[in-house]
Amino acid sequence: MGCAKGKKRWAGFQGFKSCWKPPSGKQKNSQLISLFKSKGLSVLDMVALSGGHTIGFSHCMEFMPGIYSYNKTFDIDPTMNQDYALSLRGPCPRKNLDPTVVALNDVTTAFIFDNAYGGNLQKGLGLLSTDQMLGVDSLTRPYVNIMARDQQIFFNYFVKAMIKMSNIGVKTGSNGEIRSDCGSFNG
Repeated sequence: MGCAKGKKRWAGFQGFKSCWKPPSGKQKNSQLISLFKSKGLSVLDMVALSGGHTIGFSHCMEFMPGIYSYNKTFDIDPTMNQDYALSLRGPCPRKNLDPTVVALNDVTTAFIFDNAYGGNLQKGLGLLSTDQMLGVDSLTRPYVNIMARDQQIFFNYFVKAMIKMSNIGVKTGSNGEIRSDCGSFNG
């Protein structure tokens, strides 16, 4: 959290966001690649880190553009599994949307950290448009395929990418501190 300022954990997270803005879910693959490269991360790192979506969930608003009024030609993102997209409309209606409703990022093994996310992308089961793009883009699809095929390879790439990401914006020497309590800054 090298760019963090403030006393509370949330303030620290907000500071971290100011130096590393996570993808919004609306960027194109080329924009994501540029964002990751600007932080010293490769396309392979980006795909591996995205594999972290094998656990967790997303609010409806994050993926609704893919399941409603995608563009003038397609109502649903044509790269998505159409049955899957339609099933998301039940809990996430266009009108009277409950903002607390979420969908699991990984429809097959939602509570297990594994490589199933990559297999989901191959089948058009990526929840977020940024995830789904990874499975169809010619620059990222080969990495998705490798990681979907071999869980240990995914784990190895994920660990390496997490270590690289953990070094983004780290303060050292008199510019940083080792916290006594991880939830707040010292003194």
